[in-house]
Formats: sequence, C-alpha cells, structure tokens
Amino acid sequence: MSGAGFVNPLDTCPFQPNAGGPIAPAGAPYDGDSSEAPGDGIDEVCDPHPTTTDCGFANPLGCDADNDGYLNRGDNCPQVSNGVLAGPNNQQDLGEVSTGAPVDGGPASDSIGDVCDINPTVADGHFHTALRGAPVCVGTSDSDLDGWCNLTEGGLGSDPLSSASTPEALQVPGSCSDGRDNDGDGGTDLNDSAGGPANPTGCQLPSHDLSIKKMNGLTTVPCAGGTVGYNVLLNNPGATAESGEISIYLDSQPSYIPPAGPNPAPGKSAGSVSAVSGETGATVTGSGSINIDGDADVEWLTKALVSIKKSPATTTVQFNVTYPPVSPCSGAGTTDYMVTVDLCHGNDVAPLGVGPLNGNCAATGDGGQDRISGNDIISKSIDAQ
Repeated sequence: MSGAGFVNPLDTCPFQPNAGGPIAPAGAPYDGDSSEAPGDGIDEVCDPHPTTTDCGFANPLGCDADNDGYLNRGDNCPQVSNGVLAGPNNQQDLGEVSTGAPVDGGPASDSIGDVCDINPTVADGHFHTALRGAPVCVGTSDSDLDGWCNLTEGGLGSDPLSSASTPEALQVPGSCSDGRDNDGDGGTDLNDSAGGPANPTGCQLPSHDLSIKKMNGLTTVPCAGGTVGYNVLLNNPGATAESGEISIYLDSQPSYIPPAGPNPAPGKSAGSVSAVSGETGATVTGSGSINIDGDADVEWLTKALVSIKKSPATTTVQFNVTYPPVSPCSGAGTTDYMVTVDLCHGNDVAPLGVGPLNGNCAATGDGGQDRISGNDIISKSIDAQ
C-alpha cells in the first residue's frame, strides 16, 4: 500500500514509503532499520523509537515489540498486540471482507491487521498481477529463433531476421504497455503508430479518437460536504457510434502520510460516485472505495460502459459526487478534492491489470489514451469554502 515496492505482508511500514523489508538484502540502500544495533525489524520511517531496539520478549530469533507472539518482521501489526498471546482474534484481518473485493481486483483482505489498519474496511493498496508468456513458433520458419514465426513478424511489423525485434501491436497483449520499443522502429507503446509499409500495424489505429470536450460542475462545495452533479460532454469524430468506458476517480487533497507510531489517525475519504447515467445509457461495471495511490487516504473509483453517438452529435453522461465534510476548513486557496474522468474505447490499448486509475485504459503516453491530446484525462479541483 505504501508504494515502497513491498506488498503489505512483506512491508514493515505498510502506510509509509520505506526502503526496508524482510526479503530485502542487508545493508544500504535497502536497510531501512540501520539506526539501531541490532535492528528490531521496524523500519525507521514508522518506528516511534528509531534509535532504540524494541524487542519486548527476549527472543534469540528476533524482536517482538508488542509481545503478542509474532516477531516484528512477520507480524501484520508489529506495534499493536493482536497475536496468539493477545486474545482470540489472532492476526485478524476481516474488516474489509464485508465490503467485497476492491475495484481493481484481488482479495478483500489487505494483510494489515484490523487493530492497526488506518482504513479497516478498505483493502489498501493496488493488487498487482502479471502474466508473462514466451512465444513458440510451430510448424514454420523462425529465422532469428526468437519464438515468433517469420510470417507473423512480417504481418505485425517486426523484423523476422533480428531477435531484438519482436511484434509491438494491438494484436499482442502487453506489447503496447510494457515501456519498450519491442519492434525497434523508434516508437514505444502508444507512440508506435500504425501505417506505412514499414509498420503495417502497431499500437494505434487511425481516426478512432473519442474526445472528452468538457466537464461542467460546481467548483466549490461547503465545508459540511454535499452532493455535486457533473455533466461530461463526449465527442466522437467518427462516422459511426462507438462504445467506450468512462472512469471516474475521486481523491482527497492533500495526501495524508501518517507519522510514526502504533495507532496513526485514520485516512481521509474522497467521497463517492452515484447516479451515473447518459442519454444513450450507462452501465456501471465497478464502483467502490479503493486505495492505490500510495498514501493513507481512501479514494473512490467508478467505471461505466457508455455509447457515444457518431459525429457531429455530442453525448452527455451525468453523475453525482457526494463529498464528505472537511475539518478544519479554511477555504481560501485550498484544494480539498480532485475528480478525474477518463475515457477509453475499443481501439485503445487496454490490457488487463494496467492503469487501474483509468479503468481499462493503459497508463502510458499522454495520460492513458493515445497521441491525440483531444481526449486526455480531464480533471477538476474542488475547494471547500
């Protein structure tokens, strides 16, 4: 959840970015617990006593700061007792289960024990998935022995005589979102455009762009919170109607990173989205609380399928955002909330597991769409006055 590169069960400070973890190599730059000798297994960024070894029970195998029977490196609440010696709820992490799986997939439980979880009903952190497969050429020629058949490489724009050149095209899942110039043509991912004999395919198809032209709505909400309605105007320059996916993401500002200590304050809520509708219909495919941006606050993500009318018509999608109260609330010059809307559709790069903030749109290039700036992410800051 902290964005440190360690999943929660292997992160000694799951709510703060930190360098150390139980599987990290000893010593710099990964040792986040270097101010103590010996280290107690709680990295400095969240250790209330960063220069004192907090060991609790004398244990030759390691430190147990909260005396609950679990060593710090293997305790889902290393600073709050919740283990075999602390009562019947041994390492319990069930608070998220009642709200179901997070919008970006994965299990509901986040491996942060309920008694020390800032957001006990939200699965904190992005669920990471990866699928890697190697191509195998069967029954025909593969001159460069890279696993891709010559005919396939020729059809997808890569060089069949160079093992350093492999297909980069919409037809090859993952090749348009891996940050590499796979086919060696000078264009990476969303900058790998289709067209021309040297690149008959690619990560773009021409004349398919759907543009978010405008988002109307109030620019302020009261300190007591409340519901604000928005209209998103969509333009499709194509000659036929297209289907797309709208992604609505709410975040609170500024981000809250908790201080060191066993019981930090709860994270802030960004609100919720409801009543998504459109003149051509809108089908919500996922909606709920989520926390994937590396701070301790709770965001919200709603995804909905919509139909966008053909040019020159404009399609309107409506939705409501209910904002929570803000306290303290000074108003002038502050940004308390951010609402972000994105759109992707059939010919955009949309591999599963990429860009959870943008629904199924890839999170590369110019904001998850393509090289056309007319359909970039549009966002609005909300100030509580």
